[in-house]
Amino acid sequence: MWRRSARNPAAPRRSISSIDDAGQQIAAAAKGWNAFHNKIPEGDGSHTVVHSAYVYLMDRNKRLTGTMGFQDTEDEQVAKLKALIEGSRQ
Repeated sequence: MWRRSARNPAAPRRSISSIDDAGQQIAAAAKGWNAFHNKIPEGDGSHTVVHSAYVYLMDRNKRLTGTMGFQDTEDEQVAKLKALIEGSRQ
């Protein structure tokens, strides 16, 4: 997990959650969020990870309200973010 420090001032704030454990927690999170991931070993001992890539839009009660994907246009992303912001004001 990134930790904010003098050496790493760009690390996320405490309000951003991350998972430290690379094992069962990640598998459980992926399953719970219906996310795909597959670790593919390479011949040189390294690995490649193939995965889904979405931004999960959550309301203030930590409920999923939607997703943004790389295939969304900028206008679609802006509309989704505006809807999320407006919904959080109610």
